[in-house]
Amino acid sequence: MSPLHNLPEETLILLLKKKNQQAYSYLYDHYAEALFGVVCRIVVSSEHAEEVIQDVFVKIWRHIDLFDGDKGRLYTWMINIARNTALDHRKSKSVLNEQKNQPLSNIVNREEEQDQSQLERHNKIDFIGFKNILDKLKPE
Repeated sequence: MSPLHNLPEETLILLLKKKNQQAYSYLYDHYAEALFGVVCRIVVSSEHAEEVIQDVFVKIWRHIDLFDGDKGRLYTWMINIARNTALDHRKSKSVLNEQKNQPLSNIVNREEEQDQSQLERHNKIDFIGFKNILDKLKPE
């Protein structure tokens, strides 16, 4: 277990601002997976998503001094960095050119996979009984 386990967020932020390597490792170990999930929703390729997540943590390291705890939590700040970095990556010329050069079958298959994923999410909502609750509501 990390010596920084159960550290208050304020203390973690102070350590990060002092460029403490252990604090940064703790941050990566505890938040990389969640941030990677955010990136993967925006960046289609897992290879590109891995590049983006590296950029995200470099930005966090370089710009931790800009974090203002009065404006929100550290996690929210990091999610915004991840989202913006992923969006910037997706808009980049190299990614747009790469997408233009894909065979049509790759694009069609990806859209079919997304449609299937949305259907599965819908079925999971139904599975938890949400449809039964909606059926019991009065029309008005």
